[in-house]
Amino acid sequence: LTKILSNQRLFGQDLTETVLATKIIQYFRMMNQGKGAVRQFLQGLPRYQQSDDSTSEES
Repeated sequence: LTKILSNQRLFGQDLTETVLATKIIQYFRMMNQGKGAVRQFLQGLPRYQQSDDSTSEES
């Protein structure tokens, strides 16, 4: 994974030299746990969590 993250042609810079690398690797490991892991990870993000008022929009 670090070989990909360090590819400057791919990302424009070596991401292993940034604070992003730790998060990217952590997220990758979480989403690579097995079947349904990506869905579970995404549903755990605050942006995707459903609330009671999420279906009503104010115009």
